[in-house]
Amino acid sequence: MSTQKPAPRIELERSGTDRLVPKDFSEILMRRFFPVISLTYVSSVLGIAAKKGSIFHYVFEDKSAYIMALFVASADKWAAAPFA
Repeated sequence: MSTQKPAPRIELERSGTDRLVPKDFSEILMRRFFPVISLTYVSSVLGIAAKKGSIFHYVFEDKSAYIMALFVASADKWAAAPFA
């Protein structure tokens, strides 16, 4: 026996107010997007500093690891944005 799927309900009249962004947009940003970006940035700083050699020097004294980690985090932002 095959069961038929219910037909989709199509409404021509709008039932609610129009919104530019979804109601839970701020929650998506705060709980999904910002933690991923911040952890990516921190891990990139530590990884780049460790790869350059003296991790303490590049984490606490030289800002080149921080600048390079911005590129990694920004690339992650554009890759992860459609999936949030």
